[in-house]
Amino acid sequence: MDDLVGSGVPEGGFPLPPENAEELFLQAEEARRRQVWEKAIRCYRFSLQKDPSRKDALRGLALSYEAKSLEPGYESYLSSAMEQYRKIIALDPACGPAHDGLLVAAAKSGLLDELMKEYKERIAAGGSVHAFRDAFRKMQTLLLLRAAPIKTAPPPVPPLLSLLFGLVAPGVGVLTLIGAVLVRLKGGAAPTALLIAYGLAKISFFSFLSFLGYKVFLYWRVSS
Repeated sequence: MDDLVGSGVPEGGFPLPPENAEELFLQAEEARRRQVWEKAIRCYRFSLQKDPSRKDALRGLALSYEAKSLEPGYESYLSSAMEQYRKIIALDPACGPAHDGLLVAAAKSGLLDELMKEYKERIAAGGSVHAFRDAFRKMQTLLLLRAAPIKTAPPPVPPLLSLLFGLVAPGVGVLTLIGAVLVRLKGGAAPTALLIAYGLAKISFFSFLSFLGYKVFLYWRVSS
């Protein structure tokens, strides 16, 4: 693309941009809004040749490179985007959006570890490093999120299992417990009453135990 500058030869069917830097910038912004990335990149670059320190043009160029990098065969444009963000940071070290853009582009390029090392060295050098510290903390958070295992929801419990152990078991436990108490009250110490009450109490115990085991199983599925 560089060899087209000042050559008078249109690129990609687009007319050569005007000489005015502001008009070049406005054309670039309009092309980016319409997602015509080639024209946007070209106009931003012409504009920056006339005013290399214009931060909004550098940012627009970086965003256009990032967008173009999503197309097959243009993945290398991410490095060009990073270059523009670095130029903004060189002009304004406290520019948070430029640090964020550089971070995102580095993450997409698989260069986050290298960028973290670079920022760590910059922070150690001292000076105006507040924005560098903020960006470094964001990188650390991003790495932690990437390293954390993604938990997937466990498959649903079969309806029959949920019905038996979640509803029937505690219901049976309550009813048999009440039955055991009533038998004891009415039958007193009669052997038959004692035997029936003991059987009902046993059923109640195992019903509640199965319900408790079901709840433990549900907790284990969610936490594992």
